[in-house]
Amino acid sequence: MRKGTVNFLGLLTEYFESYLPTVKGVSRNTIISYQYAFALLFEYMELEKGLTADKVSFGNLDGDSILRFLQWLEETRACSIKTRNQRRAAIMSFAKYAARKFSTETISFYSDIADIPPKREPKTNEIKDFTKDEIGILLNLPNTAKRIGQRDVTLMSVLYSSGARAKRFAILRKRRHVW
Repeated sequence: MRKGTVNFLGLLTEYFESYLPTVKGVSRNTIISYQYAFALLFEYMELEKGLTADKVSFGNLDGDSILRFLQWLEETRACSIKTRNQRRAAIMSFAKYAARKFSTETISFYSDIADIPPKREPKTNEIKDFTKDEIGILLNLPNTAKRIGQRDVTLMSVLYSSGARAKRFAILRKRRHVW
């Protein structure tokens, strides 16, 4: 097979209809999500490059195009970083599949995608410390007339005095519906 002769849409169809459900056994929701990622990629290619889906090929999907597509998702479509990374993962999964099937013709596509790292999310969920009043409220929640309540107060006291974070208290509270 000569370079550029791999049918992009044909291989993509095979990937969605045969490989993902049969070989990998992914859920229908995963397939739908991956298909949507490619629908968005085709939308981007048509809007930004004037290429309809039937004209998209491995040759015109280089790393720069994919990187600009991911930026377009964030800037134009206001997608979150998680969504951007999920779309990248969908394209990367297909790139791996294509590289296994037709390594000579698709290796540059695969390596270009592999060179684009997932974007890190800025940490926004800072865990704040409890105030003394809040700790007092927490320690008064369990029913200390029962042994389980005494145990709960002891555990919370140990967590508090050891510097455990507020998030851990919340996890304990979810697991134990007695508080």
